[in-house]
Amino acid sequence: MGQLNYHLRYAGAVATALLRAAQLALLAAAAAPSMAEDYVTFRYEDIEVTAAPPGSFAVTLAHNLHRYAAALTQLLQIDAGQRLPTHVYVLSDKRIEDLLHVKDGSAYLSDGHEVTVISPRGEDSTRTGGAYFEYARGLLNTARFRRYPFWYREGVPEVFENPEFGRDTVTLGNFRSGYAYALQRGNWIPVQSLFGMQQGDPRLATGSPTEAMFYAESWYVARYYFTEQKYRAEFTRYLELMQEETPEPRAFAQSFKITYEQLDLALQNAKYGPMHVYNLRVAEEAANGVALPLAPADMNSQLESLRTRLARGVTPP
Repeated sequence: MGQLNYHLRYAGAVATALLRAAQLALLAAAAAPSMAEDYVTFRYEDIEVTAAPPGSFAVTLAHNLHRYAAALTQLLQIDAGQRLPTHVYVLSDKRIEDLLHVKDGSAYLSDGHEVTVISPRGEDSTRTGGAYFEYARGLLNTARFRRYPFWYREGVPEVFENPEFGRDTVTLGNFRSGYAYALQRGNWIPVQSLFGMQQGDPRLATGSPTEAMFYAESWYVARYYFTEQKYRAEFTRYLELMQEETPEPRAFAQSFKITYEQLDLALQNAKYGPMHVYNLRVAEEAANGVALPLAPADMNSQLESLRTRLARGVTPP
């Protein structure tokens, strides 16, 4: 079964939402004005990037994503043979809004054979909107990962969204100032509620303060487990039980020797401590190759194909 996973980013919040009804999307497509833009495309190994010029942007992003995939594969112990070919579209804000009906949106689509990532353009090839986040979501879109709790499925890609690339290292788990600010100023969701939330929960209404805090806390708790390695054994056992479809309260009780309230306090106190990151050895790749111009007719055809796939709706991850 193919999956369409749609991610929105606006006003500092991150949300997963259903697309508009297919009829509305197609009507909007018919009414959308023609936008003449130049695009280039570049393929490296199993990653293809289509983006606006200069071509060096697409070349560098493809190489960086390849190193990023290697780092995530190493850290999360992913079977490299299960990585699907991925096509990344880095589009202008106008194209993003036309396709996704929101500003600053990102998405990934998977049919089980390949992954498509749609991202706005960032400041440079290491700050490319949602490209790294959506690539991580696509990489983790396995039957095993989909059995984990919702906060974890959303929080893990958030932890690894903003990589930094050194000569022989890739740094993952960097600090997210926007989320840290939300955690300092907002009302925390008790972990007992956080751990029980599911996709589609009415409390996570798009744009609501609860939704914004959900994603900030999901990032923070996943980071607490992965990069700070606090309660590592307990979280690992908890996730194993959740993967086995154990009811959440029972999974928590069988994994942790503390109460939900005590974990709340530990999380609150940890925000004042030092922050750590992962520095993974992944050799630098020479960003060789030349991006090729994409004929406007070919680009428009690909965009219409994306629009049709998005209009089919969203299957929860």
